[in-house]
Amino acid sequence: MVIGDLTDRLRQKRQTDGSVRRIMRTPFGWMGPVTDDRLHLRVAIDATPPAVFKALTDPDDLSEWFAESAEVDVDANMYAFWGRYAPQGDQPRQQLVAATPGSLLRYTWSLDPAPSTV
Repeated sequence: MVIGDLTDRLRQKRQTDGSVRRIMRTPFGWMGPVTDDRLHLRVAIDATPPAVFKALTDPDDLSEWFAESAEVDVDANMYAFWGRYAPQGDQPRQQLVAATPGSLLRYTWSLDPAPSTV
């Protein structure tokens, strides 16, 4: 199904039963009905879980592709990045919540007005 067909079908559905409230175009592609300020983003990465974990937890790797500066030591419960490329990057705004090497990384990121869990 092409995007135009999908858009037409959603428009027709909204007109008939009102179930589709709003579809918006974003840099990330098409998002479904917007009901609150949460953004759930799922991406497919062509890499193994250990490689992705390393890219997110190795300070050199993280500062190469995401943030200007990074200090990460999951064993010491430290996860911080900042710099001109990170949103509100004037200072670190992250707190490590959980980490399982090779499979799980969870942290809070305090952006205005409240922290988000990543």
